[in-house]
This record gives sequence, C-alpha cells and structure tokens, in this order.
Amino acid sequence: MFMRLLCVVSISILLSGIASSTVRADVALVSESGNFLGGHFGDQTVGWVFHLNTEVTLNRLGVEDSGQDGFVNAHDVGLWTASGTLLASATLPAGTSGSLFGNFRYVDVPSMALPVADYVIGTYYPTPADDFIQDVPLFQTHPYVEYIRRAGTGPGFVFPTIIPGNGNGNWFSSNFQFNLVPEPSSVALLGMGGLAMLGCVIRRHRRVNQSLTHREESGK
Repeated sequence: MFMRLLCVVSISILLSGIASSTVRADVALVSESGNFLGGHFGDQTVGWVFHLNTEVTLNRLGVEDSGQDGFVNAHDVGLWTASGTLLASATLPAGTSGSLFGNFRYVDVPSMALPVADYVIGTYYPTPADDFIQDVPLFQTHPYVEYIRRAGTGPGFVFPTIIPGNGNGNWFSSNFQFNLVPEPSSVALLGMGGLAMLGCVIRRHRRVNQSLTHREESGK
C-alpha cells in the first residue's frame, strides 16, 4: 500500500516538474498602440537598445511588417551586444514567407543563451520601399525586456549606433522571440520525480519476477 502511494506521489511530482519546466516562447516587444508614424529609410540599419534583466534563450529574429502583407525587399536583421559584437543574424526574404506573429515576421536562428546585459537589435532597409513603426506613444515589452532607446546608422547592414538619450522617439523595426530558462528548482523537482519513478519501476519489476519464480516452483 505504501509503495502504491509512493508511486502516485512520484508521478505527481514528475508531472509537476514537467509542467513547470516546459519551454514556452515569448516575444520581446509585446504590443504597440496609439498614433504613430511609418518610418522610411534607405541603406540604413535601424532598431532599438534594450536591457535583459533575466537570462533567456534566443530562438527567432523578426522584422516589422506593419501592413501584414509581406516585404518588397529582403531584410537582414541582427542582434548585437552593446559594444557592437554581432551575436545572431538572419534574412527575412521578400514576400510573405516569414512566419507572421502580430506585426512581425520571424525566422529561426540557432538557439543561444542571452545572459543579463544590454543589447541592440536592428534591421537593414536597402531602400525606403518597406516601412516600419516609429515614435510609438504606447508600447509594452516583456517584463524581462527593458526598452532603453532607439539606435541606427548606415550605410549597409552594420551595428546600429546607440543614440544618446532617448533619441526623440523609437524605431521598432525589429523584434525577437525567446524561451525562458527553467528555474533550477523546477529542474531539481523533475529529477526527483524521475528517480522516484525509476524506483517504482524497479520494485515492480522485481515483484513480477518473484511472482513468476514462485509460480514456476509451484508447478514442479
């Protein structure tokens, strides 16, 4: 009876650990609203600076598609450290092939851990044919992502220069998706449940073997 109760508790712990450590995708720039302008740049890389207050795992980069109707041009998008080291980059093809989520189209990038630090994200606009949202009066970022200021420079796909102060507005040309890193307590809980389940399986296996052995001896 005790062992049955132990197995039931172990299963509960294991399922709880799986649920709490499940990786889920989140987005950096959650929403934009109010009367804002459409930005138009040619041969420029523009974006924004932010601070991560919690470690996350980067998995996708995105470019603004405010009309949700695709791009005229292909766009390179990148993520840099605050000092200008390029950490990840991708190209959003012209058209609608990128995965649309909200007002952004995304492509996958190799998963990468991003520790607590300042970063810069930006998109290259080869011509003014595609616009992006700028000077947004009301916007919301993920609780782990703190907006700092806009950034931009050119020509070409280069590190967007960090503009001192607020830069008199914002250039939300780019976005990214990430996974939350599971808490150590969740991982430990999952491990405890797994070990307990293993013990139940081993004990059950022994009981079955003992039962079979007893039957064989009784049949002799």
